[in-house]
Amino acid sequence: MAVINLVPLCTGISFGLPADLLHVDRQMLAWFHRWP
Repeated sequence: MAVINLVPLCTGISFGLPADLLHVDRQMLAWFHRWP
């Protein structure tokens, strides 16, 4: 689980913070869609 969390983090650092924030935003959207 830690490795899966580290991959987006490293990707965000490599491509810039906006990319990491976008990934988090998309992840949050997907999480909210799971609510009934």
